[in-house]
Amino acid sequence: MSLRDGTPYSGVLIAVCGLDGSGKTTQVNLLAEQLRTVGPVSVLRPATDAIRFDQALVDYRNGRLPPDEAHDMVVEMPLMAAADIFRQMRTTILPRLQAGDFVICDRYVYTSYARAHARGFHDQEWLSALNRYLPVPNLTLYLDVRPEVAVNRVLARTKAPKWEETDLDRVSGARSAFLEQPWGRRDTYRVVDAERPVEEIAEQVREIVATTLGLTFGDPIAASSP
Repeated sequence: MSLRDGTPYSGVLIAVCGLDGSGKTTQVNLLAEQLRTVGPVSVLRPATDAIRFDQALVDYRNGRLPPDEAHDMVVEMPLMAAADIFRQMRTTILPRLQAGDFVICDRYVYTSYARAHARGFHDQEWLSALNRYLPVPNLTLYLDVRPEVAVNRVLARTKAPKWEETDLDRVSGARSAFLEQPWGRRDTYRVVDAERPVEEIAEQVREIVATTLGLTFGDPIAASSP
């Protein structure tokens, strides 16, 4: 069996998406801690170093490509992302799902879609066709923050931000796509207000996960910092 054959699995796939600066990694780690009271958990980021550090992609995100090259990169990047996530799904994520793990993905294909729309590429039919063999998560959590909040959080980091991370138009475009879901709305895609204290967000995430998946957790959430 393979991805193309719709390989069944006994595990649970949870995607956590949001703008840069929305607090995804913090909430992923807190959720993983909760889920470990129920069963084995794998936390993955479905974008490997091969794409994160690709020089052309880095140059684009930092605004260093000439306009004609940047125009073509808008189409090239979803192709690169599709190949990257398919390989990671085939080699890493799917085997863990078949082993019965809770697999939490810090970002998922919806991030690629949202960024493509923010860059002005709106051929969602083509984008969805590229990724048609990827499994739909059992639950997707979109952590929503206003664009200006996301940008301010990114600027507060010690690491120098990429141009796209601080361009309000791009960030606003990505947020609009995450909220409108041009790839198709699903009941299992839940929007969470991520401008509240960490503990409040984590508690809502816990409730959504428990209700959606029919789980009973162990110890309550304990979080002390954003």
